Amino acid sequence: MATRKVKLSGRDSNIHVKRKYAKKIGVKAPTRLSKAQLDEAVRRRELELGLTRHKFNLYEFSPEERRTLVSNATPRTHMQMFAGYFCPFREGDGVLRRDPFKDTPESDVYVSEENVRSFNIVAGDRVVGDIGLVPGNRIKILRRLRYLNEEPAKPMRRVLFEDLESYEPSIPIGIEGNNAILKLLTNVLSLVGGRSVCVTSVSDSDTPMLEQVALDILKGLYISFGGEVFGIFENVSEKISEELDPLLNPEAVVLDGDRSEYPYMLEMMKRSVERGIPAVAVIYAPCVDVTDFVEAVKATKTASLTVIVVGGMTETDGRIIIRDGVVLVDELVSAGRSDDPFSRKKLERLKKDGTPDELLLQFTDFGK
Repeated sequence: MATRKVKLSGRDSNIHVKRKYAKKIGVKAPTRLSKAQLDEAVRRRELELGLTRHKFNLYEFSPEERRTLVSNATPRTHMQMFAGYFCPFREGDGVLRRDPFKDTPESDVYVSEENVRSFNIVAGDRVVGDIGLVPGNRIKILRRLRYLNEEPAKPMRRVLFEDLESYEPSIPIGIEGNNAILKLLTNVLSLVGGRSVCVTSVSDSDTPMLEQVALDILKGLYISFGGEVFGIFENVSEKISEELDPLLNPEAVVLDGDRSEYPYMLEMMKRSVERGIPAVAVIYAPCVDVTDFVEAVKATKTASLTVIVVGGMTETDGRIIIRDGVVLVDELVSAGRSDDPFSRKKLERLKKDGTPDELLLQFTDFGK
């Protein structure tokens, strides 16, 4: 078999391509070097930058290599604006992701540990700033912060969610829609911001009903809630999944996602409350432990974090338990204000188990 000839010089030769690459990553005078010298110069320069020709996203770099990216980036790098949510690494640096729950590592923007410390950036922060490219690959780096959580970026001391003062929940959460469970939540259980509530069942036959309830709550909150709506949905039917798909906000709702991302969603909710914007989560994930979400509920002076769990048995402030489509009256627990004198009276008006529609009839004294 004949051996294929390879050009040793000229525009299409291997040496010409390598010299172009060498110039791009900052090797000095590459045209004056022999092939052996050029290979060694490229190798040394790649080591200086902490990269190889085959590393094109941040997650292929070691922590030590990531630190060299900023120090070796040219100050004349092309700049452009970028907005994303901060996801930290254990080492103290991190990345910005435009869609926090979408796996596109090649699009993530690197944030140095120095920036993180200087501006007190934490998980879930929304950051807007100028980014540039590291020469020799496609890595993007945050070069200058412009806005942090909608405010002009500046070094600051901040009060995190856990340190915010708690207040007695008082602001009702209305959920628009025709689903009878929604009306029970708002009219009978008197759900208020800063509380948790669980809608669940003791019968597998109620699964389709609970899936529809979770979907209707999400829709109703989109219509009526004056804050940020988050959602987690796992293992729903194909029908519900198709209805959910056009509603999904990639920045706030996860459908059959990676469970390791759920704690990050909770951090995003906390950042929302810190900015004075109320947050509510609708969680349909019967096999997931959502205790951390439930324990985080809080009402502050300016906002609240509220959690609505559908499916699964979780200790919450309020609850609705269903068996074969019938709501168990004795299991109803108010999710309203603890000092509300009308909450107990509302529940006392419900005398016997029934479907959600039948309970609404009892509550409103219709049909008597």
